[in-house]
Amino acid sequence: MKKLLFVFSILIGLSIHSQNFTLQNDSIYLSGLYTNNDFDASTNLDAHVNGSISWEIITDSIPSNWDYSICFPSCHSIGVSNGILNISDGDSYFLNCHFYPNNTPGSGFITMKISDSITTKFVSWYGLANTASSLGELNQMNKPFLLKITDLLGRETEPVKGELSLHFYSDGSILKKMMVE
Repeated sequence: MKKLLFVFSILIGLSIHSQNFTLQNDSIYLSGLYTNNDFDASTNLDAHVNGSISWEIITDSIPSNWDYSICFPSCHSIGVSNGILNISDGDSYFLNCHFYPNNTPGSGFITMKISDSITTKFVSWYGLANTASSLGELNQMNKPFLLKITDLLGRETEPVKGELSLHFYSDGSILKKMMVE
């Protein structure tokens, strides 16, 4: 039993150290009025080695009138959707997304893939540009909205009668549902 516990603790230690970087948060929610020029939210990437990582926007479901820009760690122009960053062990890197709603209410999300030869991580920003003019309206607008539906293997899909699907909402909740009719 002691040998098994020892081997298990070594495996856990190796799995923790096999990641070249980690994200402090991989799901980020931001909102503002649609008349705001810009709203943004950030997280940090923590480096565990010296090396180079690449990043790219792999999903963009924001309204067509909206723009976005990424700061990683310095800010890029609107529309830049990929880049390379050199990282140093022990350093933390600012990672931010700006949404520019351009006077268009709506919601959407952007997902970024960050990878090197060993580690791949994903971070998503979920944005809501609302039209609320009062606290009551804002509370109504902040109700969770459906982001995506997947099968049990994580593939995006439409609900199929008699099969379980996962429904992901803007507040981070996930519901398991089965369509019966």
